[in-house]
Amino acid sequence: MNPSTGTNSFRLRMEPVCGDRSSIREILLSSNIFYPCEIDVAVELFDDYLESGADESWYSFIFLDVEDRTVGYLCYGPIAMTDKRYDLYWIAVRKDLCGKGLGGFLLSEAEKEIRKSGGRFLYVDTSGREAYKNTRAFYRKHGYRQVACIPHFYNDNDHKIVFMKDLFQLR
Repeated sequence: MNPSTGTNSFRLRMEPVCGDRSSIREILLSSNIFYPCEIDVAVELFDDYLESGADESWYSFIFLDVEDRTVGYLCYGPIAMTDKRYDLYWIAVRKDLCGKGLGGFLLSEAEKEIRKSGGRFLYVDTSGREAYKNTRAFYRKHGYRQVACIPHFYNDNDHKIVFMKDLFQLR
């Protein structure tokens, strides 16, 4: 799959660098949908990775660079006390580049990496707010099915919606 960025100069990186900390914040802020505490948590996951190192951290990252600028990223990791289950913690693309296939490209790469690690299921938690309507449609488009709705989870009238995908299911 080739994302339609208007340029051929894009690349994926699996190794975070210190500068990615500010890129994560910038990408998430551009969406105008995340609570400030959510953005802080996303940066904390990145900081944990840098502190712990790749071999000790529970988190893995994939970054998407276009013309030497980080425009999207994804964070995932195994779910403790489960067998071959993974969580997708974050996936985000700079708002001005949404709808060009970049998010799907990142998600597909994460699914490949998780399968290579022996992962079977990938779970995603997202919000039920209207602002997340396109996000929920994105997951459905990529073969995820909604398996739970926990009312008033994040805040009053902000439900937690859980999606999952069997990464070995035939399409």
